[in-house]
Amino acid sequence: MKTVNFFILVFICLCAYTHADEGQPDISTLFLQANQSYKSGDYKAAADGYEKLVAAGITNGELLYNLGNAYLKKGDNGRAILNYRKAELFMPRDADLEANLQFALGQTTDRIECGEGDSLVKTVCFWYAKLSCLELCYVFLAVNAVFWLLLIVKFFMYGEMLGISVYISFFLSLLFGGSFSVKLYNTVYTRSGVVLAGEVMVRSGTSPSDTVLFKLHEGAELAVAVEENDWLKITLCDGKKGWVQKSSIGIVHERG
Repeated sequence: MKTVNFFILVFICLCAYTHADEGQPDISTLFLQANQSYKSGDYKAAADGYEKLVAAGITNGELLYNLGNAYLKKGDNGRAILNYRKAELFMPRDADLEANLQFALGQTTDRIECGEGDSLVKTVCFWYAKLSCLELCYVFLAVNAVFWLLLIVKFFMYGEMLGISVYISFFLSLLFGGSFSVKLYNTVYTRSGVVLAGEVMVRSGTSPSDTVLFKLHEGAELAVAVEENDWLKITLCDGKKGWVQKSSIGIVHERG
């Protein structure tokens, strides 16, 4: 379990004060009780407590990480992976989170081969996975500000190195601006999910009588293409597609 730092604790206390007159549960008490339950080995109570905090609008990487740990300890691998993926949106470089996520993924039944293209992109554009959407925005704004500053200076001064610096900063501005745009689009408009049920039948249509194309098991990761009533059309990174019942899937990030 990751210890929540002072500022997050203050944030939780402020939220507790804000909801105090609205008949909401005592958030600070829930937080302390959930931590105590985790430490005492009552992982179900810990998970329930953390879920109440999330439902109350307290959302940060450390809380989601602790929730994932509680689910992992109680043997709910699908919800553990789901909450680790949610936590990644806030702290993509956290070593403990990455280690626990990889351990949880190692416990899954399905081995979905995504091909070399995905790995190549992650290797070449390493910053895309290492930075959150907000961090990419900050980097883009900083590099873009440097570009305009150098461009203004270039109007009043001449120098070969200054000219090269303008071109480099312009290139970096385009690079990080494009990376931020793609990440923002993927964060806001695309949906990824995790199988929560023990076994899911992936069918050719939106009826329980439609042909079963293949099966997925708890913890398998997927992308959601279309939602129709209580069914989701999903795609896997290896190209397989089909329909699954929505109740069996946990969504990492809902579209805004």
